[in-house]
Parts: sequence; C-alpha cells; structure tokens
Amino acid sequence: MGAIPGHGYVPGNRSGYRTFPNVVDIEETTSNKGTPMTTTATTRRSTGLFADGSRLLRLALRLDAIVTGANGLLYLALAAPLQDLLGLDTGTGRALGAFLLLYAAAVWVISMSARPRRGAVTAVIEANALWTALSVITVVAGWFSLSTVGAVWAVLQAVVVAGFGALQYTALRRTR
Repeated sequence: MGAIPGHGYVPGNRSGYRTFPNVVDIEETTSNKGTPMTTTATTRRSTGLFADGSRLLRLALRLDAIVTGANGLLYLALAAPLQDLLGLDTGTGRALGAFLLLYAAAVWVISMSARPRRGAVTAVIEANALWTALSVITVVAGWFSLSTVGAVWAVLQAVVVAGFGALQYTALRRTR
C-alpha cells in the first residue's frame, strides 16, 4: 500500500488504535525506503468535567451558592428552633441567614459567566477562607455561647466551606 498523495499516511495504519485522554500521540511517516521523514506530536485532552477548568469552576461556584443559600434559608425560617438547638440568638441567626442569602446570590451571579472573572472568584475563595477561620475561632473563643451541637455545626460548616474554597482554587488554577 502506498501513501495517499497530500495526506502523509498509509491507509489502514490506525486499525485497532486506541486513544487515551491526555496522552501524546506520536506519528511517524516513513519514506518508501523505510527511513523516518516526519514526526508529528498531538495532545488529546479529555472532555470530562475535570478537564475544563472553567466548567469545574462554574460547578464549584454553583454548588457553593446552592448550599449557602439553603443554609441561609434555614437560618431565616427556623431562627427560633435553631436558637434552642444551636444556642444561637434568634436575631443573630436571622442576620446570618440574610447575609448568607445575599452571598449565595452573588456567588451564583459570578458562576453564570462562561469564564468567571478571576478577581471575583478570588474574592469568593478568600471569603470562604475567612468564613472557615471565623467559624473555628467562634467555637474556640466561645463567641455566641453556642451549645455543643452548635459548636459541632460551626466546625462542620467550616469543613464544608473550606472544601468549596479548595475546589474553587483548584478549578481557578486550571483555567490558566
């Protein structure tokens, strides 16, 4: 079999050829005497969720917004029962709920862009880091006189928010 003119490869040379994501393919074309003529390297990128940093970033921001918004709604709607359970004053619970709803809306708006702005995403990551630190400090310092359940809840929130921040940071780095 000879090479197809203008195409540089021999027909059928890819039979049984398997592709793997993120693998560099090297294809050598040989002359009719068997000596290498050209070498071409191509990189295939996977198309999954983690391959595209922008896609992962939008997902991480939206998950953050949904969880934060749900948390804010709970603080607003259940302020009185949460006072007994968490040891959090009703007024403080409602204020936290309103803040969390506003924050969730802002994070959702940031996530709507096909390529969220780096500065806005960095602000979300930093706010998540601040929330994480303040949640732990609140428990350690004894602010708000939280019950044992309230202290555990604050630490669990800190872990979840830190997870969102880490995922957002990782996704942001992949968008470079």
